Amino acid sequence: MRLSPIQRPIKPGQAFDISWMVIEAIPPDREHGWQHVDSNVANITSGFTRTVADLEYIRIGDKRYFRGEATPTRPAIPRWVQLTASDMPPLAGFYSYRLHLTNPHTTGYSFADVDTTMWSIFRRVEMRPAELKTYSGHQCREWKFGWLAKDLPMHDTLCIGIDDHLPHHLTVSGGWAEANYEWNPPISIDAPVID
Repeated sequence: MRLSPIQRPIKPGQAFDISWMVIEAIPPDREHGWQHVDSNVANITSGFTRTVADLEYIRIGDKRYFRGEATPTRPAIPRWVQLTASDMPPLAGFYSYRLHLTNPHTTGYSFADVDTTMWSIFRRVEMRPAELKTYSGHQCREWKFGWLAKDLPMHDTLCIGIDDHLPHHLTVSGGWAEANYEWNPPISIDAPVID
């Protein structure tokens, strides 16, 4: 499975730039993620601090590896290193949208539950069927749903395949971000060589 979320600005002039992430997963125990961070973060002294960095992460079973440029929460690590059990996963934000297709109950991941169906993830919202759409050559039914983020209404969509019943496209926060899913693409995930 390949998940390609894309963050985009809410409106011109706002303090967000373009960031993106690609996650590849081979269930039950392999995942590889690339993240490009390009964002402005408010700070007390100078208004905004811009962060531009490329990060890469691999997990094979309980072994996790990382390399990447500096971010406000992590120094630059230009060569592959193996993470310890106490290291937090270095990719953030859209990483949660991988829908836990690989087993999250491994070293460094302590989720309280494992969501294995769309119902378990979206059961708390009322989903309404909308129009038919096509993503990556797959026809799907778009479903619309709303929810509250700190009393701010959000309007999202999820497009479920007509033939395969798999998610093919997701929009979040009223279109602030979107994710495209590819199912069964030819991928391989191997442990990196550590110097």
